[in-house]
Amino acid sequence: MQFMYGYPPTASVIQKHSPSPEVVCHATGFFPKAVNITWRKDGEDVNEDVELRETLPNQDGSFQKRSILKVPAEDLQKHTYTCVIQHSSLKEELVLNVRNECRILTGRKNTFL
Repeated sequence: MQFMYGYPPTASVIQKHSPSPEVVCHATGFFPKAVNITWRKDGEDVNEDVELRETLPNQDGSFQKRSILKVPAEDLQKHTYTCVIQHSSLKEELVLNVRNECRILTGRKNTFL
């Protein structure tokens, strides 16, 4: 039995279209600070075109972190991309499917897929 402690992250996936197509995986509200955010394409780890941002503090003492994947929009339709979050407060990894759980930011209003 694994012991979990802390506060689990709340996660979201956002697709941005400008200036270059990218998908952002954002985890927030977690404690302690250590968190792992990775990307998978069709179940395989993706390491290219990934930008992992610094873990930042929230005002309530919890933390937030984001990972950005640069990927052409047509690839998002052809392949299954997932954001995977691992944290000590989670019993199992948190997996967000980009196609099913993504919000699109276009500069107007948010659109849900």
